[in-house]
Amino acid sequence: MQKLNRYICVSSLLIVTSCALAAQQIIKGDAKTNKSYIEAKILDPDYGILMYEKLNFMLGGDSVRNSPKGYACQGWVEDSYANGQLLHRGFYVDGQLKIYKNYFDNGQLEREFKMTDLKRCTMKIYYKDGKIKADIEYYNGGPVKEQDYYANGQLKYIEEHTRNMDYLIQMKSYAEDGKPQSLFEITDVKKKIFYKKEYGENGLLKEEGSMKYSSDILDYVKDGKWNFYDDNGTLKSTDTYVNGQGGNTN
Repeated sequence: MQKLNRYICVSSLLIVTSCALAAQQIIKGDAKTNKSYIEAKILDPDYGILMYEKLNFMLGGDSVRNSPKGYACQGWVEDSYANGQLLHRGFYVDGQLKIYKNYFDNGQLEREFKMTDLKRCTMKIYYKDGKIKADIEYYNGGPVKEQDYYANGQLKYIEEHTRNMDYLIQMKSYAEDGKPQSLFEITDVKKKIFYKKEYGENGLLKEEGSMKYSSDILDYVKDGKWNFYDDNGTLKSTDTYVNGQGGNTN
């Protein structure tokens, strides 16, 4: 990360004043750039406008943006589409983004990133019609909670971790009509016991049971009683697992 130029002026008030004005000019930077963009060339159909993510150090970006004068961007900077609509408005410190908004070429907000503090930040991403597409909370650069949505507004997926990413709190997915596909959530925080339900395409329950985290394989495994259902949702068998291994079947 580049540092701001600092001026040490001790000879006279005139030199101090001139240095301060020069420093202010660098800090202010260029509010708008001369570049213009076409949405079709920068918009990923699945993930949206990603060209600024490399400048977001909070989420792992390691690139620096320079102004046309060659300095690392400082303060608010804007980019526009060829049609004149605002594409991006971000606040830069030493060439890296701290806060920013991206827009579609119709003026609709595409995403908004905010820093709460040096550890916490949020990202909200939208469809072109204004509906929410994703709502993500980060802690220490990791996504501790993410909610994704279908274009019709229905919740598609939610995943939530503890702050230190030690284990999951919940992970759930849904079909576009709202029917559950998979539900996984913690039921005993102290013992780190989880419960999972899997559903078929018809929305009926296929299997359900308890799970635990295995440090041996770094994954969650079946542990305890599990019920299995036929295509009509009727219980057909029960099995008891120990650390992922099947036991007695009824």
